[in-house]
Amino acid sequence: MTPMQDTTTSSTAVEPGSPGTVPVRSAPPRYGTDSDHLLDKLAVIARYRRIAAAVFVLVSGAIMVQGYTQVPLFEAQARILIEDERSTAMPGITTPENTYWQDPEPYYNTQYRILRGRDLTRRVVKRLNLSAVPEFNGTAAGPTGPVDLLRQLARNGLALVRPAPPAPVAEPPRPDETADEAAYVGAFIGRVNVVPVTGSRLVDVHFTGLDPKFTAEAANVLVDEYVAQNLEVKLQSSQNMLDWLQKELGAQQAKVEESERALAEYRDRENAMSLDDKNNIVLSRLNALNDALLRARTTRIEREAVYSQVRGVTDPTAADAISVVAQNSQIQTLKLRLADMQRQKAQLSERYGDRHPEMVKLNASLADAQKQLELETQKALLSVRNEYERAQLEEQTLAANLEQAKRDVQDLSRKSVAYNVMEREARSNRTVYEALLQREKEMRVSSNSRANNVRIVDRAEVPKSPITPSGRRTWLMSI
Repeated sequence: MTPMQDTTTSSTAVEPGSPGTVPVRSAPPRYGTDSDHLLDKLAVIARYRRIAAAVFVLVSGAIMVQGYTQVPLFEAQARILIEDERSTAMPGITTPENTYWQDPEPYYNTQYRILRGRDLTRRVVKRLNLSAVPEFNGTAAGPTGPVDLLRQLARNGLALVRPAPPAPVAEPPRPDETADEAAYVGAFIGRVNVVPVTGSRLVDVHFTGLDPKFTAEAANVLVDEYVAQNLEVKLQSSQNMLDWLQKELGAQQAKVEESERALAEYRDRENAMSLDDKNNIVLSRLNALNDALLRARTTRIEREAVYSQVRGVTDPTAADAISVVAQNSQIQTLKLRLADMQRQKAQLSERYGDRHPEMVKLNASLADAQKQLELETQKALLSVRNEYERAQLEEQTLAANLEQAKRDVQDLSRKSVAYNVMEREARSNRTVYEALLQREKEMRVSSNSRANNVRIVDRAEVPKSPITPSGRRTWLMSI
C-alpha cells in the first residue's frame, strides 16, 4: 500500500458528523512523481485563486487603461517615381557629347532630404492651412479613459440640472506669425517618413496623424507639391539659362560682324587672298619636320642610354646583363649550345678523365663555342654604337632642316601675321556664336516640353484602421 492510499484510508475511516471526533486532513499530494494528475495541478490553481484573480484583474485593467488613454494614430502612404534628370532629355537634342555622368546616390539622397525639407513643407503648410487643423493647433480632443468616461457621465448629469457655461471666445490669429509657421513646419516634418523602395527608383512617403482623412490628404498634398516644385525648379533654371543666352547671343553677334568686316577690309587692302594655300604648305612641312625631329631625338636618347651601358663594358661576359645583348637571338642560341656542352661535359667527367679523347674533343668544342659567343657579343656591342651614331647623325640633319623651315615660316609670317590673327578671331567668334545659338534653340525646345522626371505612382488612400491598438484589440489583448 502506497502512502497516498494510507492517507485516503485514514481520512475516510472517521465519520464527519460523529461527536468527539476531529476531521483528519489528507496529506498534500506529492508532485513530480508518476502519479501526477491534471486535477492535482488544478488543485494548486484553486488554492491560489485569489492571487491569480488579482493578477488577472490588475493586468487586464492596466492594458485597458493604456489602450483607452493611447491616442489612435493613422498612417497614409503615397508612392512616387524619381527618375534620373537625363531621362527627360529629348532625342536628338541631348547627344553623348554634351551629356555627363553623375553618381545617382548623392542625387537621390538630396531628393529624400528635399521631401523632408522646410521649403517644401512650408508650401504644404500654406496649402493645408494647418492653423485650422485641430491636431496641429492644439484643439484636438484627447484620449478617452475610464476616468474621463466617469467625468463625462457626471457632467451630463449636471447638465440636466443646470445649463452649461458659455464657451470661451477664441483669440483671433495675428497678422504675422513666423514663429507659429516655423512650429507648424517642424511638427509636419516630424510626421513625414521617406522610405526608398530597395532595388528600384520608387519612394514611399508616409504621413502619420490623428485624422485618417487629413492624413491621406496631407500625404497627397506633399507629393503634389514636391512634383510641382521639381518642375518649377527645372523651368526656372531653363528660363534663367535662356535669359543669359539671349544676352550673350546679342553681344557675340556684334563681335562676329565686326571681326568679319575687319578681315574683309584687310584682304582688299593687302591683297591677302593667296596667303592661305602657301601658308598651309609651309606650315605642313614645318610640322612634319618637327614631328620627325621629335621621333629622331627620342630614338637617339634611347640608343644613347643603351650605348652608355655598353660603352664601359670591357669583359664580354659582363654584357649579359644588357638587354640588347641578352635579347640577341644568335647569342641566345650560342648560350643554349654552350650550356648543352657543359652539361655533356659534366656527364662525361663522371666516367672519363680529362685526357680521354671524348673529353678532349668536348673541351675543344666548348672553347670554340665560347669564342663564337664572345665574337657575337662584341658584334652586338658594336651594333649598339653604330645605331647610336646613326641616330645622332639623323637628329642633326633633321634639326638643320627644321631651322631652315622655321626661317621660311618666319619670312612668310611677316606678311600674314595680321591676316592670321584676324582670321582666327573671326572664326572663333563665329564658332562661339553658332554654339550659343544651337544651345539656345535646344533649351527653348526642352523648356517647352515641360518634361518632369518625377511623377506620382500611387496616391494615398484614407487608412481604414489605426496603426496603434485600440477598441476591440485592446479588450482582446487585455483578456
